[in-house]
Amino acid sequence: MKRLFFLLLLIFSGCSYHKDKLVIKNNSKEDISYAIFIKIKNDSANFVYKIVSAPQEFNVYNESSPIIRNYLSDEMDEFSCDSILYIYDKVDKENFYKNMDSIIYSKNAKFYKYYKKELDSMNWIISYFSSHTH
Repeated sequence: MKRLFFLLLLIFSGCSYHKDKLVIKNNSKEDISYAIFIKIKNDSANFVYKIVSAPQEFNVYNESSPIIRNYLSDEMDEFSCDSILYIYDKVDKENFYKNMDSIIYSKNAKFYKYYKKELDSMNWIISYFSSHTH
């Protein structure tokens, strides 16, 4: 039992999560949820999306920073093929992981897109409004 405990402790201590410098402010009149992606090339030279933060929900007039393993700016520098951070704001956490591919690759899916330079100029603070267009 002690071995199992120490093994689990090692595993979880190596997978540290922390908040990112990105802050999303919910200035809308509704609760929102979101997931964050970057676009990368896969082995067959096609583009795929890589999830870089767990889906999150937060209330009206609150703010949220994604819980991440690696800073989003570092993920963009290392893996992104277009230097764009994609934010999908219609995440249903219960269905998201079951239907992730069909949601992400749907022709009807609308993402907010932020170039890294744009995020830098905004100090990584995004104000979300329900009529938000980007």
